[in-house]
Amino acid sequence: MDKRIIKKLKKFGDITTGKVISGCTAGFNMAHIHADGRVGICTFLPNIILGDIFKEPFSQIWENRIKIPEVARLVKREFNGYCKTCPDKFICGGCRARALALDHDLFGSDPYCWKHTETQ
Repeated sequence: MDKRIIKKLKKFGDITTGKVISGCTAGFNMAHIHADGRVGICTFLPNIILGDIFKEPFSQIWENRIKIPEVARLVKREFNGYCKTCPDKFICGGCRARALALDHDLFGSDPYCWKHTETQ
């Protein structure tokens, strides 16, 4: 992460333990509502569906999202690969959609992580 961004984020609290989240917010504070009423966690992860706004209130859908194992892992930042041990996983988290699309692992390493490519 850019040191200037980290400095700004630290003003809001502890950015290394998950108390302050930035980066990938799928499952944290982002939702995607499909035209047919299905509610997902990210525009680029259309297969993770939380519920249907035509069948239940959005607030209930959002409150229950943690019951979905994939969403619970995303919120806890339980990743695989180099994202698992990255000190910036709570302020970045990599792109989960890109990890899934390119490496077939929602929780895997972000294939385009600039930090990891610099260390290779």
